[in-house]
Formats: sequence, structure tokens, C-alpha cells
Amino acid sequence: MNDTEEARLHKELEELREAMQELKVRAALEVSEATHRMEAMRAVLSALLKCIGPRAVKRARFQELIAQESKNTANHGPASVRHEVLLAETRRVLDRRR
Repeated sequence: MNDTEEARLHKELEELREAMQELKVRAALEVSEATHRMEAMRAVLSALLKCIGPRAVKRARFQELIAQESKNTANHGPASVRHEVLLAETRRVLDRRR
């Protein structure tokens, strides 16, 4: 093996290492976002359970709990996906309870 081939192999190896690192970072981000989505669903379900009365959901109380959860959620980074879930699932709950 000459110096040119060895240099090429080292470059390819370094590129593979960088690609692997990028994949690890992407996977960690996806796992983090999935975890935050699951936690947002739990928050919606928890709020719903706290607001179920004998005949109906106490809409104002439910909205208050969701607003508080949203206020405590980051606006940037992986945790920010919680806003999307909170909004979508809150709409589903409130639209079905009319």
C-alpha cells in the first residue's frame, strides 16, 4: 500500500466516523422529541382526568391546566414539540366535548 492509498483510506475512515457521529446525534434528537411528545400526551390526559365531572369536562379548568403546561414548556429545542402536541390534543378533547 502506498502513501496515496493510505491517505485515501484514512480520509474515508474519518468521513465514516463523522457520518456515524451525525447519525448518533440525529437518533438522540429523535428519541428526545418522541419522549417529549409522549410527556405532552400524558399532560393532556392528566389534565383531562382532573377535569372530568359527573356529567362533563370542566372546559375552563382543562384549558387552564393546559395553558400552565404550555407556559412551563420550552419554546426551543427538542422540548418545543410539546406545544404542537398540547395544541392538537387539546383541540381534539374540546371539539369532542361540545
